[in-house]
Amino acid sequence: MTTDRNKENHKRFIKHLDESKPSIGVAKRHLESQGFEVREKETKKTPSYEERMKYLDDGDLEYYKDGEWRRVEVKHSSRNFTSAENWPFRNMFVCAIHSWDKVDPKPDVFLILSKDMNNVAEITGDTNDKWFLTRFTDKRYVNYKQTAYACPLDLIKFSTVGI
Repeated sequence: MTTDRNKENHKRFIKHLDESKPSIGVAKRHLESQGFEVREKETKKTPSYEERMKYLDDGDLEYYKDGEWRRVEVKHSSRNFTSAENWPFRNMFVCAIHSWDKVDPKPDVFLILSKDMNNVAEITGDTNDKWFLTRFTDKRYVNYKQTAYACPLDLIKFSTVGI
């Protein structure tokens, strides 16, 4: 059953999806500046809240590394950071639990851009055995709690966006 809250949250999700285009472009140029061939993936929008799990995408970008195309997920933080030293927490969110558990292929890397898009935190998928689950209230949505994976800071590579 769709509630008014679910309808509003779906509307907000679509808005956030549309707003993610600039950060995906920055991440693409960042990877290209490192010499990778990169291609942008098609954005799939779910028509309704009820159908949302049928629309898990296959990543924001792909980059060609070690002879194969690999999945890249891009996130845009609401906080500015330059390094682990000025990130205010002991860990960093990687993704919602379903964004890892229910997808194939698994993301090779998560690129989390700082609010100003001048810096990036890189979390590689091969560190997933050290991630842990955390439940939180997602303030972007109305009365919405979700479970996400988080990664310890010592496993994250922080750098300046290279564009």
